[in-house]
This record gives sequence, C-alpha cells and structure tokens, in this order.
Amino acid sequence: MQESDYRLQVMLKEALAGEKMAESNYLLMQEAAPPADKESIFTIACEESRHFLLLQSLYYELFGVMPPEVRIAASMPQGYRQMLKTSICDELEAVAFYKQLAACLKCLRHQELVCFIINDEKNHARVLAAIYKRADYFS
Repeated sequence: MQESDYRLQVMLKEALAGEKMAESNYLLMQEAAPPADKESIFTIACEESRHFLLLQSLYYELFGVMPPEVRIAASMPQGYRQMLKTSICDELEAVAFYKQLAACLKCLRHQELVCFIINDEKNHARVLAAIYKRADYFS
C-alpha cells in the first residue's frame, strides 16, 4: 500500500469514529434538550448516522473491505448550553478535517461526497449556534 493510500485509510477510519461519536453525543444532547430543541438535535444525529454510512461505503469502494468496527464511548460536558458550545466547535473542526480528506481523494465523485458532508457539518454548526443564541437569550 502506498503512503498516500495508508494516510487516506487512517483519515477515513478517523472520520468514521468521529461520525459515530457525533451521533452518540447528539442522542445524549437530545435527552438534555428542552422540548423546542429536541427535533433539531435528533435531525442532526440522524444526519451524522448517514455520514457514517456514506463514509463506510467510500471506505469499501476504495479499499475493497469494510472498515473495522467502530467502538466509541460518548462523552459530553455537563449542562445543555456547554453541550451546545462543545458541539459547535466539534462541527467546525469536522469541516476543517473533511477539507483535508477531500484533498486526499483523487476521484471527483468521492470529493463531492465529502463536500456534501462538509456542507451538512457547516449547517449543523449554524443550527447549533442559533439554538445556543436562543438558549443564551432565555437564560
């Protein structure tokens, strides 16, 4: 395996772990969320799950095998507002990571798939920022 393929494989494994962690964290956050926010948080969790499946398919397409099973332990800070703040930062970090991942891909279709995920992550950050601002306003 070439060095670039190895780096891509490592990055995809990291992306898969990140998406699985994000989904778990959003499901935890949904439990702590006020009723007005639960649906938005659940929608984000579902989109993170979809990202996981897309990346899993990409891994299989590139390497001919399914990626190793991802095991994570969800962990979120205490307090709903702190959960929101942490998640906003996580989403923005994911955007930066996925830009690096897209640059490693040679196939335009694969790059577009990662750009689709980037756009979702940016939207998640916007939604979470709006929820955070509203939570700050009502605090």
